[in-house]
Amino acid sequence: MTIGIIGSGAIGTAFARTLARAGIEAIISNSRGPDSLKELVRELAPSIKAGLREEAARADIVFVAINWTKLLAALAGLQIGTGALSLTPTTRSRRHCSSRSISKAACRAKFLPISCPARAS
Repeated sequence: MTIGIIGSGAIGTAFARTLARAGIEAIISNSRGPDSLKELVRELAPSIKAGLREEAARADIVFVAINWTKLLAALAGLQIGTGALSLTPTTRSRRHCSSRSISKAACRAKFLPISCPARAS
């Protein structure tokens, strides 16, 4: 089983560190490319390797750690692996939760938001 991480901010990095501590291999990627991740990968080697977004998207499990407002642009053109379980730990605002265009696009991309809290009125 392969794991890909798209996004290397606080959440993506924390997830990569957790995997590295457990000795679980993964590929981490971001919009700036693998060279921008050299220092992080050096810290988390040998479990975590840097790769392109396309490589991370082909994994069996894809962990997407991208700000919800940038999600569609960040995933544009990516082919998520057939049968891949894709998780995004992103908290959407009320405006985004009610946006049909974003919800439909997220569903088409086969992404399962693992956090979108309902807000009391």
